[in-house]
Amino acid sequence: MAGLSIVLPNAVFAAGNVIASLHPKSENFQALDVYGSGGARRLLGRAPAPISTIGAPSFQANSVIGSAPGTGFDSGVPDNVTKTMLLLAKFPTVNALGAGVYYKPANDLNAGDTFAFMGDGNLRALMSQAATANMSATLVGVRQLLTAGTYYLFAGEWTPTSVRIRYVKDGVVTASAPVASVSRGAVDKNIRVLASHESISGSGYTGSMELASSAIWTGANLTEAEILSMY
Repeated sequence: MAGLSIVLPNAVFAAGNVIASLHPKSENFQALDVYGSGGARRLLGRAPAPISTIGAPSFQANSVIGSAPGTGFDSGVPDNVTKTMLLLAKFPTVNALGAGVYYKPANDLNAGDTFAFMGDGNLRALMSQAATANMSATLVGVRQLLTAGTYYLFAGEWTPTSVRIRYVKDGVVTASAPVASVSRGAVDKNIRVLASHESISGSGYTGSMELASSAIWTGANLTEAEILSMY
């Protein structure tokens, strides 16, 4: 019945008791994970494997602090050339990786689709391609526009031919222009959160960042309205 709501005074809705949820593109929805004093918990999603902890990230009351290469999580979601990743995070003051399949040991060449938060305040979405250099979408000076110590929603979107990155502040979405590429492909690895694959010695992406939640869709991108519905 449209418009019907039920209010249960003093009810406690634990994650394990969720029986239904509205979220965009449910057929492509792989994982919604939250982090806190109880560890990493998967609330929803159809990922083929559960989320698992890598190393010893620092769990806070309602968040976690981790860093590449070896302190974070394996999402259990295999990489896909088309995907959307959302992070509810604080923008770090140092170079850090948010989520992705970053695996190149010493530089960004064909490094794998990955969120990169830069110490200079820029927000980047690295894009793997079979070419001489990794392409990326960049939003310049994002951190300087945000309130320090506050969580914001960041969205990275990858397709077979392009990459784009967005963030949400006060209900408003800011997006980079799509950056085109060719010879794209998925990496035969699971998407990781905060951690990376293999060593990233020499890359500079070794700083810590704080994360409250992450979500992954594969085989689809979200519209601006759908991103805001998750905000």
